[in-house]
Amino acid sequence: MKEIKKEIIKKEYTYQYESFDGNLWNTKEECERYEKSAEGVLKLKFQELIVDKRDAWDLMRGYEDNDVIGVKLTKEEDKDTVLQLYLFLNPHLLNESERYKEYLEQYRSYINEAFENKDLLLMGINCEGDYYFIGLRNKFIENLKNFGKPVKPEKK
Repeated sequence: MKEIKKEIIKKEYTYQYESFDGNLWNTKEECERYEKSAEGVLKLKFQELIVDKRDAWDLMRGYEDNDVIGVKLTKEEDKDTVLQLYLFLNPHLLNESERYKEYLEQYRSYINEAFENKDLLLMGINCEGDYYFIGLRNKFIENLKNFGKPVKPEKK
């Protein structure tokens, strides 16, 4: 008698569902719930404003696991979309502390200035998917042009 060994390879598949922003979900229902949620709706509207996305290391030698996005604001409601999404993801900024008020005012000024000057608003996305403000593209370029030049002391 001769023993014959045969290899049987079985393939097994699992399915995941990808939402519009690249997040993966284990069930279709979870994915649909996310896409219909306030966060999903805001992120979809926000995603339409992004004109470029680059690895932070390649662009500015920033953190290699972060991205830098360019956000173009062409309508008044675009300003609202950016602020609404940011506040939805960072509700602590609505706290009454002076520190948070200052941050929020700075972010509002970035948004307004980008809109008024038709400039790109630069934002970052860290390795955990959190968004943060960098500033305006032209202001960033201007700062680099002046880097190394003597700084005039502020008058008091």
